[in-house]
Amino acid sequence: MTDRTIPELRAHWDAFAELFEARFERATLQLSHSLLAHLDLHDAPDLLEVGAGAGGAAAFARGFLPSGARHVVTDLAPAMVRRIRARVPAAEVLEANAEQLPFAAGSFSRVVANLCYMLVPNPERALGEAARVLRSGGRCAFSVWGRQEHSPMFTLTPAAAEAAGLELPPVERSNFHLGDRDALLNRVRAAGLEPLRAWYQPAHLPVADGADFADAVFANPTWRGLAGRLDPALVQRARQELTRLADAHLATHSPIGLEGLLVVAEKP
Repeated sequence: MTDRTIPELRAHWDAFAELFEARFERATLQLSHSLLAHLDLHDAPDLLEVGAGAGGAAAFARGFLPSGARHVVTDLAPAMVRRIRARVPAAEVLEANAEQLPFAAGSFSRVVANLCYMLVPNPERALGEAARVLRSGGRCAFSVWGRQEHSPMFTLTPAAAEAAGLELPPVERSNFHLGDRDALLNRVRAAGLEPLRAWYQPAHLPVADGADFADAVFANPTWRGLAGRLDPALVQRARQELTRLADAHLATHSPIGLEGLLVVAEKP
């Protein structure tokens, strides 16, 4: 995981869109459902979703919004936007950067962003944008990656690479960089929002076995790109190690997942 620019992020998620919807969205929805449950959508006049991915959470939210409520859904990647439009035709769907939302101040009473802000180059700016487009008394709910040590979905692969003798490229900024609860709440306050709730919650990836997990990981465009530049024998050894480690983890009856850090905040 690297600290990508906005064009790099757009290109990555365009390439990842099909695999994300097929394999990984099921895990992320476990967090988005919790976030939406804290937004009292039954009486919300409107909802903005930022970084909506393939649109699964937006489709779920439609069932809770009252008739006539404005529903706006955004994502940075055109491939994701196409998927959202196909799945949620009743929503307003547009391509947008979380750091520069194309809406006037005070446009929304509810904002949700699931697993988005840890990816953007400037999370403070993205949080500030969420606060800006919220009306006074409005509520924002978002999640980021939590603590790395509680996220085997992302610790098993580097462990497998190390065991195989495969040296991975250095990471400029881990996607876990917002995972400290107290530090994140300070960022939320600095953005002009008042935290109401904050908690860690797991999201589990449904996999049949270690080989199934390895298939999902190595189909990721990041790994596909790496595989083309590395010794094929080492890459195959890393894949075998990942299968072995994932099977050992699953044998303890524990799922393979990611820990999220969820925050609900209000604009004073």
